[in-house]
Amino acid sequence: MDSFEGRELFDSSGYKIGDIETVFSEDGLRYALVKSGLFGTIRRLVPLNDVRESGDELVVPYSKDKVKLAPPAEDDTRLSQAARERL
Repeated sequence: MDSFEGRELFDSSGYKIGDIETVFSEDGLRYALVKSGLFGTIRRLVPLNDVRESGDELVVPYSKDKVKLAPPAEDDTRLSQAARERL
C-alpha cells in the first residue's frame, strides 16, 4: 500500500477521484488521504480495503459522488466513531 502514494485514484465508473497523498491504517482499516478539487486543495479520506489495481490505475468500488460525501480530512486528528461509520 505504500506504493499507492502519489498515484491517481478512480471510482468504479472510471472517473478520477483524486491523487493519493498518503496511506494509513487505523483499527485494522486502511485509508487514503486523497487530494482533489482545483489545485488539490480538498482532502478526503477514502477506505482502501477494497481497492484493486487495473493496469496503472487504482480503483475503489465507490462513486466519485459518494466520496465527495466523506468527511473532510483534518491534520493530526484521529477519526471519530461517527466519521468511521460515514466512511
